[in-house]
Amino acid sequence: MNLIQRACVALAAAVLAGGVLGSSATPTFADPAGLQPTQIVFTSTSATLNRAEAFTTPGTEVAFWGLVSPNATGTVKMFDSVWDGTTVQTGPIATEKTCPAGFQECPAGNFVMVIPATKLGTGVHLVTAVYLGDDHFAPSSSPVFTLVNQPNTYPQYFQPTQIAFTSPSATQDPAKAFNTGGAPLSFNGVVSPHASGTVVMFDSEPDGVDAIALAVVPVTDGQFSVTIATNGNNGISIPPNAPTSLGSGTHLLTALYLGHDGVAPSSSPVFTEVITGPGY
Repeated sequence: MNLIQRACVALAAAVLAGGVLGSSATPTFADPAGLQPTQIVFTSTSATLNRAEAFTTPGTEVAFWGLVSPNATGTVKMFDSVWDGTTVQTGPIATEKTCPAGFQECPAGNFVMVIPATKLGTGVHLVTAVYLGDDHFAPSSSPVFTLVNQPNTYPQYFQPTQIAFTSPSATQDPAKAFNTGGAPLSFNGVVSPHASGTVVMFDSEPDGVDAIALAVVPVTDGQFSVTIATNGNNGISIPPNAPTSLGSGTHLLTALYLGHDGVAPSSSPVFTEVITGPGY
């Protein structure tokens, strides 16, 4: 059985068992044009106990396989966001077509990507896959896959964690808030079970290509808080020697826990922050 066959069998089994990435699977994209909604999920041959996490060593390639359902054909682009200690560096690392219909070894909608070692530096990588859609199928984005690329001396199995946060401004939906530009935003979160270490909060576009670190804060006994400045302008302001400031518009905020002393890194669900201001 070749790589694609093994990938398809494992992926199908995981999906039937409740989804490759569990209950946090990304919902389908809303599509006003009447296209067929899709969902995209993927995992890695390096994943073991957790289908959404893998540990690798520098200098080794990493293979991923996935599925765009329902049997969608088209292009998948994979993005990598990595914290380098100062900023979140994000960019595309691979592009691949899904398998067309009529191939027994690779059913329609499946895809396989092999990422060269040269594209994966040491550190914690947040990998996402985006299906670009076509004339029949709507685009969609996957849940985050956490790839820890460290030397062999790094612990291979950690205490799993979960990170989540919300805002006092969130009312009807704990994952969405509306605020007026000019006032600071506050967020409170937890990293369970009772983790310590560091959390990085960043803002990204839906396709994952523009991730900007907003704040780096400590985690104490599983709790953290973040305050972010806002302004009355459009977009994001990053003046020299001053805090990053969010302008009017819709911002997709995510918190990344970097892991600490045998405790695994994790990433939060997306929080949608809408800042109103001139022209918005």
